[in-house]
Amino acid sequence: MTLAYTQTLALCGLQAHLVQVEADLSGGLPQFNILGLAAQAARESRDRIRVAVQNLGFGFPAGRVTVQLTSPIALESPGLADLAIAVALLQAMRRLPPERLAGQVFLGQLSLSGALLPLEQGPSWTRAARRLGCRLVVPRGTSAYSLSSVTPEASPAWTSVSSLADLLACALGKAAFEPLVDEAPAMPAPGRIALPDPSAWDEVQGQPQAKRAAVVALAGGHHLLMLGPPGVGKSMIAHRMALLQPPMSVEDEQELTAIRALTPDLSVTPVGGAAPFRAPHHTASASALFGGGRPFRPGEISLAHGGILFLDELAEFRRDALEALREPLETGSVQTARLQTRFVMPARTQLVAAMNPCPCGLFGLVRGNSTPCRCSARQVQAYRSKLSAPLLDRFDLVVLMGARPPKSGSVPLEPDWTGAAAQAAIVRARQRARARQGVLNAQLPESLLMRLPMTSCATSLGDQLERQPDLSRRALSRIRRVAQTIADLADLAVVDSACLAQAVELRRGLALQEQAIA
Repeated sequence: MTLAYTQTLALCGLQAHLVQVEADLSGGLPQFNILGLAAQAARESRDRIRVAVQNLGFGFPAGRVTVQLTSPIALESPGLADLAIAVALLQAMRRLPPERLAGQVFLGQLSLSGALLPLEQGPSWTRAARRLGCRLVVPRGTSAYSLSSVTPEASPAWTSVSSLADLLACALGKAAFEPLVDEAPAMPAPGRIALPDPSAWDEVQGQPQAKRAAVVALAGGHHLLMLGPPGVGKSMIAHRMALLQPPMSVEDEQELTAIRALTPDLSVTPVGGAAPFRAPHHTASASALFGGGRPFRPGEISLAHGGILFLDELAEFRRDALEALREPLETGSVQTARLQTRFVMPARTQLVAAMNPCPCGLFGLVRGNSTPCRCSARQVQAYRSKLSAPLLDRFDLVVLMGARPPKSGSVPLEPDWTGAAAQAAIVRARQRARARQGVLNAQLPESLLMRLPMTSCATSLGDQLERQPDLSRRALSRIRRVAQTIADLADLAVVDSACLAQAVELRRGLALQEQAIA
């Protein structure tokens, strides 16, 4: 009996797990069994490995060959265990010296000729393997964009080979292993990434409060809900918010690249610092929003990681999908559970939503409109009740938008705040927040939030807000965070009563609509 050991990886979302591979040769009738894989996957892998080993010029073992894969999770891509199984088998046949390959982890699918097929989802695999700190052997040409920020001292000893014969030659000392090279285009430094052109922001006519709320939301990473009839500019503002987003950090960019690599219909090319903007249709299912399928694919909320997730016609989304938003908005991650596997994906996104105030969408239009709203108060209330109170409580900013004023011309956000000025203010506010606490204000922990100073007048106003029965503890904390963002935009050292009052005003959209319905 001859027993050999190697290792491979199983990918669960963006987390990798080591898989132990054992190969045993023993006497008996010729038989080749692979345990630990589904029947169909085991048959396919067995045939590929048998032909690939035979094409090396070695005879396949005539006795009983048993391979066991021990994995803590189900293998989403069982074909990628081919290389590890073949190495274990060659070691058991005494064709490969085990000491030359000790401690290495093998990942790749074999062709019948013994060549290694290109590794899909390369950034996802390499990023997950880097967190494990393992020594990886992958097919040559694997994209490893996640190596961009790894210093030479911290870089793992990863190598690449083109085929099983290439690996054999390297293990026997006839050739040298080639290091895995990050083939991504050079990334500019975070401070040198060019900001997108914000001039389209100036096309938004009127709606000064909504524009102010959009800038505050971007400056602090806050969630924003816009209520209003059709044609008032809700979608226009949301889409132009994408142009005001500051560039992503290197870490967030690499994480987003790894997430995109799990989606076959998306390019895995680095996004070049531009924060994502995702706008799924309201017919999207919960799986489309949060991820699922076999093999697993990330949802829209993960693909918007580090950027904006825009949900237009919010009340038209399925209720189960909307209610499932509550936890990811709090934790910044989404968990999808299966019978044997739990996928945890990053989902630190900024939610921007828009909805009509009633089923026909005409409630609240300016006087003199020829098509007034025909919905009853009960119909309006039933329409808005599609959104639960706990979900609405997650929005930091809620603005009620009216119809555009009849005269032309734009109402400036501030006396001199064009799109370029708003973009510069957002960048400054974010830099100020990160320098003070390391995260954006929307992500500020409660313990740190309570330590931030306020003026005596603001403290008195905050005490009055705490006595309001319609404000939950979560709502009060979100008002404090928004007030801190407003102070950062104004370059104030402490939050004053004007900042706190404005934060309250930018959250009153739902209350104003309720008063109008009544």
